[in-house]
Amino acid sequence: MITLPDLFTIVNVLLGFTAILMATQGNFMGAQILILIAVITDGVDGILARKIEHGTLGPDLDSFADLISFGVAPASVAIMVAYSVSSPYQVHTINLVSAFSSAYLVSGMLRLSRYNVTSRPERFDGVPITAGGLCLATFIMIQPFMHLNFGLICVFFCVLSILMVSRISYPKIKSPKISAPIGILILLIVALYYLGIEFYIYIAIVLFVLLILYLFSPLIVKEGSL
Repeated sequence: MITLPDLFTIVNVLLGFTAILMATQGNFMGAQILILIAVITDGVDGILARKIEHGTLGPDLDSFADLISFGVAPASVAIMVAYSVSSPYQVHTINLVSAFSSAYLVSGMLRLSRYNVTSRPERFDGVPITAGGLCLATFIMIQPFMHLNFGLICVFFCVLSILMVSRISYPKIKSPKISAPIGILILLIVALYYLGIEFYIYIAIVLFVLLILYLFSPLIVKEGSL
């Protein structure tokens, strides 16, 4: 039986799929925005599952949706961006981005599979793929502002791939004092983008910095403090 949280999970995967379709049409910024909206729906289905109801299909549906929206979609968008701005003589650039994005996708798949069989109630082993996908979406989103650098994108793919399959312990952010501001920033980016106000780029930079802090949080935050 499909429950209310499962419906949000289905919306999540449809957003990821639509993001890929938009990227094939050259609308890369719109694709990143849909990935950000998918993060919101992923958070909502988790809250509903904990507070209201959860079905037997929930964990598996959630993993499939996360793989599409935060694994396949960001990896695909990065490759398509490389194709769009590279000349026919820059095949090595496209090959490098394809290789590193493929590594990210495989790492995300392994990360989700491991989580389904070894998850802990308070901690994540390795960076969750949702955080990884959000990092990539905001990073690629702000690249025009930073002058597109595919070498840096490849390094970022590599770092996230390693962190996802690592055994580094990351906190599950349950405090509304932390999760609510992140959600507000995402909604602001989405709203400003659709209103045509380019200030959303600066908010995306703020969000990206906060995500980088999360990536380094095991070095600066004690377990159980978030």
